[in-house]
Amino acid sequence: MPSETFFNLPEEKRERVLDAAIKEFAQHPYHKSSINRIVEEADIAKGSFYQYFSDKKDLFKYIVELITEEKMTYISKAVAEKQNLNFFELLRELYLAGFRFTKEHPRLQLVAFRIINLDNQLKEEILDKSEQKSDQFFIKLLEEGIKKEEIDPNIDIEFTAYLITQLNISVLEDYFWKKLEFDNEEDLLAELSKDKLMHLVDKILYFIRNGIEKNS
Repeated sequence: MPSETFFNLPEEKRERVLDAAIKEFAQHPYHKSSINRIVEEADIAKGSFYQYFSDKKDLFKYIVELITEEKMTYISKAVAEKQNLNFFELLRELYLAGFRFTKEHPRLQLVAFRIINLDNQLKEEILDKSEQKSDQFFIKLLEEGIKKEEIDPNIDIEFTAYLITQLNISVLEDYFWKKLEFDNEEDLLAELSKDKLMHLVDKILYFIRNGIEKNS
């Protein structure tokens, strides 16, 4: 986490540092990103950087946390506006909202995608907190779905929320995004304009809704 010194900075300077960091992490893989370029872009002394953050990892983790919070707020708002939908329709709307977020904030999403290629230890450190937030989010949706008699009341809600979170990570991110190399925002937006991503989402939703047992 940033130091109190960072939080005590004028808002304009804080935003300048964060914008410089987001730009750097979006344009370069984590291991190739440079504090020197960040401080140059932000127009601050390198010594000042280490008064704000302990190291590059500290900054990157904070940036990802901010992006996660912003995306969750965006998606939560979309859910709040679609309360008339059933659970599975709402789940599809969540994915659509996620794609809209990416289209509106491609640079932020590029930073988030950098997590995929991190070393396992750092990846786990970052994903642990975001996975917990995702689990809590789906727990609430599942509880509401049970109240509306759309979801089997005999399911283990916490475990089901965990499975949905892990499915999202392994399929949408690990399976799909690893096969694509996004070097810039234009490539990402071009890929989102195709139908294959939503086709993959519909496969996920079919599996969640129907499982693998053959209907009699």
